[in-house]
Amino acid sequence: MNDIFTIILITLLVLFIIYLILRELNTWYWKINERIALQYKEINNLRQILVELKKLSQYVHNSTHNDSLDDSPTFEKNKIKNDENQKSDEFEFTNVEKELIRQYVKSGLKKNERLIINKYTRQIKKIDNNEWAEFNKNDWIFIDIK
Repeated sequence: MNDIFTIILITLLVLFIIYLILRELNTWYWKINERIALQYKEINNLRQILVELKKLSQYVHNSTHNDSLDDSPTFEKNKIKNDENQKSDEFEFTNVEKELIRQYVKSGLKKNERLIINKYTRQIKKIDNNEWAEFNKNDWIFIDIK
């Protein structure tokens, strides 16, 4: 009776150790595959960013190197409008920002869409008026499009 109990205990212990080893191998294997999949996604995203940057640099390079947006009749030059107090302020845009705004204007804005820019990161976004509630109004301001 004592021998059977010892054999069962040793068998359970060996099976538990085998389970832990196989479990560790299995999780190691799947984490590696997950990392590789994430790296492929990252590579594809970086390629898309590179393509967009090349397109943007070609647009900027092929432009007349005119820093104003006078060729765009729908854009009031260097003006922004803060929606909360409806106050217009002067705002200096970089050439890249001007080109992005030009592209947004050229692609057309729907009646309920607006362009906004972050005061600190200078990120430009096209939003629906309903999305405005999700943004921190102290950090984002509207770009006034006529």
